[in-house]
Formats: sequence, C-alpha cells, structure tokens
Amino acid sequence: MPPATRTPKREAVAACALLLLVAACVFWPWLFAGRALYWGDFGVYFQPGLHFERAQLARGILPLWNPWIYCGMPFVGNPQMWPLYPATLLLPWLPASRFLTVSCVLHLALGGAFFWAFLRRGALQLGWWPSVLGAASFMLGGYLVTKAQYPNMLQALAWTPLALLMTERLILRGTARAALALGFALGLQLLAAHAQVTLYTVYLALILGLFRVWGQGKRAWLRSAGWGIVAGAVGLGLSCGQWLPVVDARRLAVRQTLSLIHVNRLHLPFVELTNWVLPFRYGNPLHGSYAGAGAAWETACYAGTLTVVLALAALGRGLRVPEARRETLFWLAVFAGSLWLATGISGGLFRVVYAFVPGMTLFHDPARFLLGTAIALPVLGALGLQAVLYSPRLAQPRLAHWVGAACLLALVLDMTPYDRGLYPTQPVRLLEDPAQGSAVLRAERADPVLASRAGRVLTVDDDAASDEFQQWTDYGAQLPGYVPRLAQTMMPNLPALAGLADAGGYEPLVLARSAMLSGTAIGSLRAAGGGQARSAQSANAIAPLLGWMSVRAVIAYRPQPPLPIPGLAPALTWADGDGVHRGFVNVNTLWQPRARVYPAWRVVPRNAPFAPSPVMLLEPTVEGNASVSHAAPAAPLPAVLVRDDPDWVAVALPAAATRTGGLLVLADTHFPGWAAQIDSRPAPVLRANGVFRAVVVPAGARRVVFSYQPVSVRLGLYVSLLTTALLAAGGVWHARKERA
Repeated sequence: MPPATRTPKREAVAACALLLLVAACVFWPWLFAGRALYWGDFGVYFQPGLHFERAQLARGILPLWNPWIYCGMPFVGNPQMWPLYPATLLLPWLPASRFLTVSCVLHLALGGAFFWAFLRRGALQLGWWPSVLGAASFMLGGYLVTKAQYPNMLQALAWTPLALLMTERLILRGTARAALALGFALGLQLLAAHAQVTLYTVYLALILGLFRVWGQGKRAWLRSAGWGIVAGAVGLGLSCGQWLPVVDARRLAVRQTLSLIHVNRLHLPFVELTNWVLPFRYGNPLHGSYAGAGAAWETACYAGTLTVVLALAALGRGLRVPEARRETLFWLAVFAGSLWLATGISGGLFRVVYAFVPGMTLFHDPARFLLGTAIALPVLGALGLQAVLYSPRLAQPRLAHWVGAACLLALVLDMTPYDRGLYPTQPVRLLEDPAQGSAVLRAERADPVLASRAGRVLTVDDDAASDEFQQWTDYGAQLPGYVPRLAQTMMPNLPALAGLADAGGYEPLVLARSAMLSGTAIGSLRAAGGGQARSAQSANAIAPLLGWMSVRAVIAYRPQPPLPIPGLAPALTWADGDGVHRGFVNVNTLWQPRARVYPAWRVVPRNAPFAPSPVMLLEPTVEGNASVSHAAPAAPLPAVLVRDDPDWVAVALPAAATRTGGLLVLADTHFPGWAAQIDSRPAPVLRANGVFRAVVVPAGARRVVFSYQPVSVRLGLYVSLLTTALLAAGGVWHARKERA
C-alpha cells in the first residue's frame, strides 16, 4: 500500500459532494416524488411523535411533556426521541413524514462522508477512489438503509465512522483535539436517541483502539486510556440534556433489565447467514413474498456484489503478502465475529457476551451486532480496490481513475434497485392527515369532547390491527387505502395524527403505573367483550373505570362485534377492505372530563402498592401520611380547561367548588416535575388513585395551574450547553493556533 499524504480540503469536498449526489440519485423517489416512508415504527411511532413536536416547535415551544399517549408521559426523557439533536432544526420547516425521510437520506450521506474520512484519513490511509467506494458501500448497504424504519438509530449510526476515525487519531497522535472530536461524535450519537448504537460503537472503538495500540508500549497505553476517559466525559456532558431525563424517567418505568430470552428477540437465523451475499434469497416483504425466519429489516447486511468480490481479493492478498496480513485478518475477525454474535443464543457467543459484557442486559435484538459486519465488509472491499488500483498493471493514474469510477458506477447500479426495494412509500399529504381518506376518523374528530382533548380514545384490539398491517412478511405496498385503513384502526399512537388523545400507547419505556392502568382497562374490555368477565360487578365497573381515565370512545377491531358492556353505547361500525375485520366504536356514557372536582375523597398511605382493578379505582383517593376518611363519595363537578398546553394546564374551578373547596383531579399522569399553583400560590401536587394528578383546593379558590418543570431537564440542558460552549471555545482556539 503506497504512503498517502494529508488529503487536501478540495478532495474532501469532492468526496462529500459525490457521495451526496449518489445518495440523492439512489433515493430519488424518497426525496423528489412527493412521497415518504411509512411502514413499521417509522409510521406508527416516530411520525406521530414528530408530528406533535413539530406543532409545538412551530409555536416556539420545546415540548417537555407528551399529552397524547398513556394519559401523558415525558417527551424529553423519552429514550427514542431526539428534541435536542441538531437535525431537529429542520422539523418546523417540513411535515413530520417528509422530515423523517429527508433526514434519513441526509444521514446516509453523512455516514458515507465520515466513512470516507475513516478510510482516507485514518490509519488505513487508502487512496481517494478506494475510500469513496468503501464509503458508498457502507452508505448504501442494507444494514444502514433498513434502519430508516428507526430514524433515531440511523442518525446515531451515521456518527459511528467518525468515532472510529477519532479513536485511531487518539491512539496515533494522542492529542486533545482527537479526544474532543471523539467525545463530540459520541455525544451526538446519544443526542440522536439510540443508546444501543452508542454502546456498540464504544465497544467497537475499544476493540479497534486495542488493535492500533498493541505493541506501542506502556506510555502509549496510558496516554490513550487517559484521552479516552476525557472523550467519554465530553460525550456524556454534551448529551446530558438527553440521557439525564431518560435516567430520571427510567426509575418509574416498566423496563429495567431484559432476560436472555427477551434480549434474543430478533436475531440472525443460521439459514440467513448468506444475507451478505444473497439478500433476497427468501423473498422480499415489499412484494409480500418474504419467507425468511428473521425480520428482514434487522438481518439485512448486503453491501453489493462488487464489494464482496473486492473483499475476497483483499483477503487473498492478505494471506499472500505479509505486510497486509495483520490488517486483513483483523477486519475479517470483525466481520466473522459480528456475524456470530448476530445469531444470538443459537450461536453461543452471545450467551457469553450477555453474561459478562456490561450493558447487554439493557437492549434486545442481537441482529444489530451486524454493525461490525456492515463496517468490516466495506473496509475489506476498499482494501481490495486499493490493491487493484495501485498494482503494477495500473501504473497509469488516469487509468486508475477510470477503473475507480467504473467500480463506483457498478456498485450504484447494483445497490439502487436493492435499496429502493426495501421499503414502500405513500403520498406525504395522506400520511400527514390520514383522516382525509377515512370517514371514521373524520367522525371521531368531529366529536367536540375528543376534539378539545377533554376526552380520550382507547383501542382494544391493537394486536389484530398489527397482525394485518404490520406483518414482517408483507409490507402492504399493494394494499388499497393502506394508510387511512391503518389509521382508522386507532392503533396506539396513531390517534394523535387525527388530533385525538390516546389513553393507551406504544412506547419502549413506559411509566409502570400508566402501563398497569392501561393494561387493566384493555384487559377488562377484552374479557367482557368476549364474555369472560369474572362477575357482573366487574363488568359494570368497566365504563366507570374508563370514565376515570376520561376515555370517551372505545375502538374494537375484530371479525365479530364485542358483547355489550354496561355504559358503552354503540356509535359507529365500519367494514374493512380485508373482508374479515370490522371496526366498532362505542361511546362511554359514563365519561368524565379530564378536570373535575370531588367534594369528598379518601387518604391512603403514601407509596402504597399499586394494583389497579376496575372496582378499586371508582373512589377518589390521594396519598398522604394518614388514613383519613371524608364524607361519603359524591358526584364530581366538571372543571374547565382554560389553557391546555403540553407543559402548562390551567383549570378554572366551578362556582360550587369555589364556595366549598374540594379535590381537583386532573386525569393526566402524575410524574415528578409537575408543580401546581392555586391562584398564584404554590400547592403540592398529590397522586390521585395511584396515577393521576390532584390538588386539594380550599374554599374561595378560582384557578389552578399545573406546570411541568423537571429538575433533570434543566440540569441536563445546563450541562449540555456548558459542554457545547467549551467545545466551541476549544475549536476557536485550535483554529487560531493553526492560522498562527
């Protein structure tokens, strides 16, 4: 391999421009056809969340609390959302689905640019064309492109090559600049909101660093370790505004650690070990023909036939040429080890990693270890092209340029149909407002209670809808009216797109009590609707329980109508196009507004065990230091929501409550950080019935204001801003030093 000099800036600009052009050409239908991605978590999770965030950013507000799901839960503190990530600056200017699609393509190009720098400016010091080919192979590879379903994951993956590059510079040069740049890359990965990718990147960088520092002596080891600690501190400081609220929310969440069986959820089956060579051997879910044992979007690792051929050439050269052997065998080990880990429990190695490597109990899906394969294969391909271009047969530089360009063209022609065939698209206008194609959603949105968010909806049969519209084997690209049909099933999170609040939800990290309450309500509805209610008393308590949660409408999506439940009146029925499922909307006649005042309540011991049931939640209770019974329960008085923002809710008390006082219950999730004021005087926020917010209002009170002011968010933002300022100051100082 010939020695390489420092790459001029114009070469870097040319490489970035070329990679951006390649990304724009390959993903042309995603960018310029008025369409956007929608399948899977992209449409049922990320789009509703970003739709809400965009509406708040348009008002100049950074939303801290999400009121649309699970009766409310933290937005800053959601481990899958990225309100502080720089790409969010584009969100106010684009519809949510459009923003997500454009962001995916930009991050693919960004990942390619960083991979080019890793090959060209890192320890490998490859030529310009081999670096471009390796970058394009990584950028267009199946592992990266299929992660468009998880935009936060793709955002984080784009920074992995930069982290590897700065790890090598930290080892080889041992400068503060390299350590700060590595911390910057890791910090942006965490801000991108996929901690699993950051964890895998850290371990991959550690393995690469050990490989580079091996044999350099004790002093180099200590210096590298010291700068590595500095880089980790910078990364944590930069991203503190993201991870500190997540840690705060995690204390009260359901998901703590995962068993080995749960972690092994999505892995690479042995029969699909050839995915890096034969990507569609088991069909394509886009065409409804997939018959593979694993999820196609997790097991994809194809990077082009040419890449494989060149990688084999590099392997052959590495075995023949002693000076290339060590480098080649290292990347071969990364490739093979990643494949082995991706097989999960079946392969055996993952069992050892799960048991002894920190952090592995926090995340599922071993198939994501294919990150190592997605990096090693393009590196080997670039090494192969390097050997070809700089062989004695191609002594002419002009001929080497033509061969390099031809190889890039061949790769693009190979990967374009592959990448375009991974996910379907739909018109942006339909994705942003699915009610346009659904009379059911328009009818629900016309309900004044639901339109004002004084009431919520709850879906009973989200599993049935998921089985029909979210199949691994068929993405429904040919299904007529896919988007409005999916939206009117009211699968969790989707009601927000139609302006309807959801008493349930779909979240990877949900508050424990919210999940228990929602699960109790849905379980009771399913049991009673199927004729399996334990008693008439429990069946009669379902509608009042839903009323406590301010559930106005219950949606069932099933072949047969649910059995009648006292208090739930049939309101709307529709037939789906599959000829099997039908939708049933029942209105809760015992619905209660979100804000109401109770003249009587009961005090229960603080932090008492929470075990919700339809019967026990019918009497208002608050947590206190003593068990005190007031007068017999009486009907609540409705209060008026005079301002209803995500982080700020103002309630006007009814005249009767103003005269006598009472317990104001706001049927929104209780969570640390919520404060209350009664007529501008601070008041403690109590926990009503183990899950909702409540305030004891004295006689004469007229107005109560709830505001969300979490300490973890403020502290995290301060640390992130301080770290950003220090990084900026360090960058300015270094730039002036270079000019001097």
